[in-house]
Amino acid sequence: IKNLKEMNLQDLKSSNNKNLEIIRCETCDEIIRHGTEERPCLCDSKLATENQEKLNRKNIEAYRKLSIMSEKSFGQTFETFVKYDQNASKMYDFALNYCNNFNKVIKENNGLYIFGDVGVGKSYLSNCISNMIRKNYSVLNIQLNYYSEILKEGYSKVQKAKEYNELAILNAVETADLVVIDDIGTEQLGTWFITKLFNLIEIRNQSNKPLVITSNCSLLALKNKFIKYDEYGRIVDRIKEMCMDIRYLGN
Repeated sequence: IKNLKEMNLQDLKSSNNKNLEIIRCETCDEIIRHGTEERPCLCDSKLATENQEKLNRKNIEAYRKLSIMSEKSFGQTFETFVKYDQNASKMYDFALNYCNNFNKVIKENNGLYIFGDVGVGKSYLSNCISNMIRKNYSVLNIQLNYYSEILKEGYSKVQKAKEYNELAILNAVETADLVVIDDIGTEQLGTWFITKLFNLIEIRNQSNKPLVITSNCSLLALKNKFIKYDEYGRIVDRIKEMCMDIRYLGN
C-alpha cells in the first residue's frame, strides 16, 4: 500500500516540480494542496452546502418575521385543511399542485387571484400555500388591513410594529420568492391608501415573481370598488398581468 501511494504521488507531480509538497485532508484523504495549488475536497463541498442551507433558512425566517399576518396563520397547512365539500376538495388539489410545481411557477411567473364569498376559506387556503412553499423558499404574507394600520399608525401601535418600516416591506415585496396579499378590497379606501397599494402591486409586478391574492371581489367588482380613487384601473390591470383569477365556490 505504501508503494502504491508513493507511485500515485509521483504521478501527480509534474516533471518541473518533483519536490512539491502534497497535503491530504485528514478526514476524506483527498489532496487539498499540491505545492502552491489549493484544492477543495469533499469536506469543503459538504461544509459549503451546509453553510448555504443555513443561509437559506436564515433568509426564509427573515421574510417570515416581516410577514404581516396573525401568528395562528402560520399553523394553517394542507394537513389541517378541511375538505368540507367538493369545491373545497377541488381547491385543495389545485393549490397543492401549485405548490408541488413551484419551480415551474417561479420560472413562468404564474400568480393567482383567488376570489369568492366571505367565509369559504380563501385566506386559509392562501396560508396553506405560503406555509408549504416557505419550507424551501422565501415567502412574504401581507394582510392588507394590518398593512394599512401599520402605515397609518406610523409603526407605533401595532404588534411587532417596531420590526416594520415601509421601505423594508417594499424591499421584501420585490425580493421574496412569493408574495401573498390577503383580503384585498376590504380595507378602508382613500387616495392615500390606493397610492400605497399601487406602489406595492407595481413593485411586485416589476420583480417578475409570482403573487397570490385573495379577495371577496371579482376583478371587475374590485375595479369598480377602486374606481373613485383609481380612475384608470391601474391596480386591477397590474393584477391581471400577474395573476390567473380563480373563483372559490362555497357550498
